Amino acid sequence: MNKKGKTRLSLAFDISGIVLIVVAIVIVKLATNPLVEIIAGILATVGFGLIAGAKYV
Repeated sequence: MNKKGKTRLSLAFDISGIVLIVVAIVIVKLATNPLVEIIAGILATVGFGLIAGAKYV
């Protein structure tokens, strides 16, 4: 894969990670069930993982 393709893929990982974190924050703000908050925490963790893993692509 060329450098431009890697840059785009890294940017895609960053954007999807940020979107997952924002969705998780919104879910936690609106949730009334603790199980839903746990699922939102898992989503946020995956989002942070995508952002952290983007530099290794």
